[in-house]
Amino acid sequence: QAKVQATISRYAGFLFEKKSELAGAREEFFAIERPGIYFRVVEEGLVAVGDEFVRVETAKDSVSVLDYFRDYHSKKMSSARFEFYMGHDLVPDMIKNRIRASIEGGPKPLA
Repeated sequence: QAKVQATISRYAGFLFEKKSELAGAREEFFAIERPGIYFRVVEEGLVAVGDEFVRVETAKDSVSVLDYFRDYHSKKMSSARFEFYMGHDLVPDMIKNRIRASIEGGPKPLA
């Protein structure tokens, strides 16, 4: 059996909208909150179409892919959530930089 680890959400960018040729496709993708997921292979194995993914473990201090997706696209991330990402050892620097940039330089108070 294969074993994978969800690492981060996949989101639509400029190329997605350009290839879809639909104005507003990117915003629509964000609105439906169904991001794709990037996985890291932990143990190789055979996988077939229709196979079920079963959660076998949840990392301590983890965040769901959907919560990350929402946080990343939020302009009103709480200070506590911002600090969680910035201080988490498993969050890559690239992602920390994206989060910083997405909230325009720092956390904003929640409305």
